[in-house]
Amino acid sequence: MAEKKQEGKTHIGFKIFIILLLGIILFFLNEENQIKFIQFINGNLFANLEPIIEKSISIGEDIEKVFIHGGSIVLWKDNKLIKLDFDGNKQWERDFIFDNTGISVGEKYIYVFEKPSGIIHFLDTNGETAHRVDLETPIVNIVEKDKNVLVHIIKGNKEGISTLDMEGNTIDEFLIGDKNILTYDINEDNFTYIISSLKLDKNEITSEVQVFKKGNELLLEKEIKDEMILYTNFIDKDKVLIMTDGSLYMLKEKEILWEKEFQLIKDIYVDGSKIYILYGNTIETISIDGETQEKISFTEEYKKILPFNGYLIVYGDEYILGLKKEEELFKYKSEEPILKIIEELDKLILIHEDKIELMKFEKKA
Repeated sequence: MAEKKQEGKTHIGFKIFIILLLGIILFFLNEENQIKFIQFINGNLFANLEPIIEKSISIGEDIEKVFIHGGSIVLWKDNKLIKLDFDGNKQWERDFIFDNTGISVGEKYIYVFEKPSGIIHFLDTNGETAHRVDLETPIVNIVEKDKNVLVHIIKGNKEGISTLDMEGNTIDEFLIGDKNILTYDINEDNFTYIISSLKLDKNEITSEVQVFKKGNELLLEKEIKDEMILYTNFIDKDKVLIMTDGSLYMLKEKEILWEKEFQLIKDIYVDGSKIYILYGNTIETISIDGETQEKISFTEEYKKILPFNGYLIVYGDEYILGLKKEEELFKYKSEEPILKIIEELDKLILIHEDKIELMKFEKKA
């Protein structure tokens, strides 16, 4: 009898173990949960580390752009692309004979384009042209978003957005009239667009936000007087976040759900249900409902926000600061002015005038 009771307890314990195991497996099948777990581990790990410059790579002077693509460093100067590994060794280079060249980097391709003609080269990680497209109209800029390539174009006296697939085929196009496009984006549904534009009329400026569905169906149109739109983003499926040079707005259809005014806005970052806005010498965390959750002020000057391994980095010309909620994880003072910082896996890439520095993190003694 005692053996049967013990056997029953064993079976119950085994069932509980199986249920817990299935629960853990189901939890980690969700990609969002995987990301949150990794960020949690990284956030706690990096709290005990200090930043160390592990390598410095000379890139010469007058480099126009530096970016990371395919796990390597890519330099752009005088119509030439140069790709380096993280030891500074040249992997390849390619020249372009273009008149007024533009360049944009996406997750899959590097886009090199001739602005006046509308010719675009989709370059792979080896610098080879995977696709060549001729839109036969001037191009202002290109942005890769998910599986779409959004091209800011000019046709006659109108500006617009031409949407291409990843093979360079045109799948949609919007023209917005006698206005200058400021920002543009496409929602996760790959079906809804947001475009902000600026109209100058004598002594008055008017910014406008328009939301379209594919096929040119207008869903939303909102004017904002005497402010310039700097940032637009879809929040959930039915809300739009707008940042101007002086305010933050949350819209749903044509209604302003909330708005907040700020002085000296510098940057913004949205992470799920939180909005981080950097202004003056302060970074403020705001909920999607417009409520202030945290506010941190600095004695140093910071200009940009960068998400990194589950926490935030703010940086300026001189200082880099790691933050997790209101806790300061690390502070680093650069010996040379910082032009830009790029996140690459567990490292930070510091861009200076004539060199690149690779920053790693080591455990504090």
